[in-house]
Amino acid sequence: MATETKTGHSRNGGSAKRDRTVMELVEQALKSDREMSTEELYERAKKVNPAMKNLTLRQFNARYPLQVKRKLAREDGGRTQSLGIEGLEHDRLIGAALGGAMLGVALGGPGGALLGGCAGLVFGANLNQIHRPARSDSVQGGDHD
Repeated sequence: MATETKTGHSRNGGSAKRDRTVMELVEQALKSDREMSTEELYERAKKVNPAMKNLTLRQFNARYPLQVKRKLAREDGGRTQSLGIEGLEHDRLIGAALGGAMLGVALGGPGGALLGGCAGLVFGANLNQIHRPARSDSVQGGDHD
């Protein structure tokens, strides 16, 4: 049974009611083209279910494309891998940037934090290059096309 929150929004077991047909449409579209715009998905969804026009673009995005993208990212092995960054590499970048920012604040205030964070990112990216294992599909002596 749906209940209302203090702000008047409907709460239905923690998630809003979703149209299965629209969800499948969005999932198929994003599987074929992960870069498809929310606007294009929204227009397609309105053709399948005219009731979608009652949702704002923001509401539609939260109920359909965002959920599908999260699901696809989990299937691909997690959020960072879908960005093309392995988990450990992602952690090194975050740690280096935060460390650089903290050092920058200590030495130079807010301006130092910005410079320190940027320097940390460069340092972290270099660490990732140093510690990246060799790819088994590359030709020894460099990749050739």
